[in-house]
Amino acid sequence: MIESFPKLIVVDHLNEWSWDPSASTLGNSGTLTPYAIPTGSDSHLASYWPFILYQDAGMGVHEVVYDCRFPNCWFNRTLNETAYDGADFAIVPALQNLAEMNILYQEGDQKLMSMGRNSTTGDLTAASAFSINLPAAASFAALTVVRPSSDNTALNTYVLYQDSAGTIQVVWNDDASSWKGPATFPAFNDADNGTSIACLTQASFFTDTPLQPNSPLSRCYFQVKGALREVSLNGSDWEVVGDVNAGP
Repeated sequence: MIESFPKLIVVDHLNEWSWDPSASTLGNSGTLTPYAIPTGSDSHLASYWPFILYQDAGMGVHEVVYDCRFPNCWFNRTLNETAYDGADFAIVPALQNLAEMNILYQEGDQKLMSMGRNSTTGDLTAASAFSINLPAAASFAALTVVRPSSDNTALNTYVLYQDSAGTIQVVWNDDASSWKGPATFPAFNDADNGTSIACLTQASFFTDTPLQPNSPLSRCYFQVKGALREVSLNGSDWEVVGDVNAGP
């Protein structure tokens, strides 16, 4: 399996770098790079294969999708939404087999927004606001897991963000009702103010590879006293795994 990671370089366009386990560990430039898709100078990225989110120079939200129903497989379009300049994005599965994706972004008025994307038609649901306001360009991240006792068909989604006091909070959806929270947990204690947050969601892909229950990859990362802290979701609680040894 070839792993592909989009990134931004100094000329403000998308650049893809891919790794094939059977080839060089240095990787190679990917097929997206020649398109030189322009981005805003402060744009952040989010990706869950085959989807990429970015922000253009006018603060509009765009998606790039690897979809070979289109010529040359790469497809780029605006989502007709604007985001706070330099804000984070997140995209995670909302339904099994990538039938629907959940797109998260921070609007210009600093509200956290959620928008659904149908992966078959590309149709978007109307964006809806959470009942929370984020600090300007606040860090946030999301993960999705299989809902227990759902015959592996329903998914739970968790969104972590840092509030104005520097506390990491979580909002979540784990049933058919509305979002719950915010709440914080001891595992989030002592996060550095202004830390970035990143979360993992197990890989899945359309009908071939659904998300599996009890995934050990339900983890998030943030900075504590300069160290990279790893925490894991364990049922309804969060636990500290430890600090990541980032040395050579």
